[in-house]
Amino acid sequence: MIVVDHFSLESANLSLGFLYTLFYRQVLTRKNVML
Repeated sequence: MIVVDHFSLESANLSLGFLYTLFYRQVLTRKNVML
C-alpha cells in the first residue's frame, strides 16, 4: 500500500485536472478544424 498525504493528493488532483482541461481543449479545437 502506498501512503499518500493530503497535500500530495491535492496536487495530483490539480495536475490531473489541468491535463484533462488541456486534452479537452485540444479535442474541441480539432473538432472545430474538422468542421
